[in-house]
Amino acid sequence: MSPGASISLIDLYFEVTNLSPLDLVLDRMLVEVWFGQPTFNTTLLRRHLVPAGEVTKGVHLRQMLADNQKKQVEAFTGAP
Repeated sequence: MSPGASISLIDLYFEVTNLSPLDLVLDRMLVEVWFGQPTFNTTLLRRHLVPAGEVTKGVHLRQMLADNQKKQVEAFTGAP
């Protein structure tokens, strides 16, 4: 991240692996994100089909950040 740049949103991408012999549906996902401490909670309410024995990619979540959340995330961007 360049100096002076501000983080206004976070994009999260998930891969869901179905090791069972049954087709599954990811109905919803509850997500808790931590940057040193709980930073935000959000939900993904879109359904995703997860076929038997396959990996489903493209499960995407975008979260806009409030000012206090931006500061919390920015405090960790320089950390190894």
